[in-house]
Amino acid sequence: MLVNRQTPAYIANALGIFENSIYRWKCVNQVGNKNGPLTSDLTVENQQLKDRVRQLETEREI
Repeated sequence: MLVNRQTPAYIANALGIFENSIYRWKCVNQVGNKNGPLTSDLTVENQQLKDRVRQLETEREI
C-alpha cells in the first residue's frame, strides 16, 4: 500500500486510529480526475474563480 510496504493495519495501529480510516483517506485522495486527487482539482478551480472575480471587479470599475 505504501512505498515502505507497511500494511494499513500497522499504520493505523501506530497512529492509534481505526484501520478503515486509512482506507477512507486513501479513497478521498484518489477521487477526482485521472490527472490527480480531488484537492488538486479544487485548487485549480479556486484559482480560476478568483481570476474571474478579479476580472469582473475590473470590468465593473470601468
